[in-house]
Amino acid sequence: MSDMNQRRLIPLVDRAFQFKYTAVILGVAAVTSTALGAFLFRAYQEMNELLTLAGVSGLVVDKVGAEDARRVFQITVASLVAEVAVLGVLGLFVTHRVCGPIFVVTRHLQTMIDGRHPELRPQRAGDEFALLFETFRTLIVQSRARDEVEANLIASVIAAAKKGPLGDGDVAALQGLVDERSQRLAASSATES
Repeated sequence: MSDMNQRRLIPLVDRAFQFKYTAVILGVAAVTSTALGAFLFRAYQEMNELLTLAGVSGLVVDKVGAEDARRVFQITVASLVAEVAVLGVLGLFVTHRVCGPIFVVTRHLQTMIDGRHPELRPQRAGDEFALLFETFRTLIVQSRARDEVEANLIASVIAAAKKGPLGDGDVAALQGLVDERSQRLAASSATES
């Protein structure tokens, strides 16, 4: 398995984010389960009180009451543990689907900061932020195409310069490239202000 594929299998991409939101999910589950358990226990107590008031007493009520209380407690605790386990795994899975695309885009941005074009891979099925990922993919493809056109233009002007003095067309092509870059820089500076 390649190094890239090994990284894609790690379920914790952004530990702080994933643990934080999984803890929130687990906290909500614990509170709701505790409230439900308290409600069930109170209902059990009321049932016992009604049986006692109805005249059912003695060893049968005491035996059934103790067994039922233990059973209700065991079911409540088992349900809470199962719910926490399921929601914990689900929380990590869901947050991974959110963090994965952000991790990939961040890594590609770092590659671009380093002056290179990243090698794109398709987004995993089920990942979130599909529009962000697709927009970023389009940015990289267009940036790569623009750099290729500019490199070809500069190479052709250099080839022409090696043959002799540059013609007006070559100078105009270079000036057009400089003007386009200047306009892009001015437009981005204007939007940042």
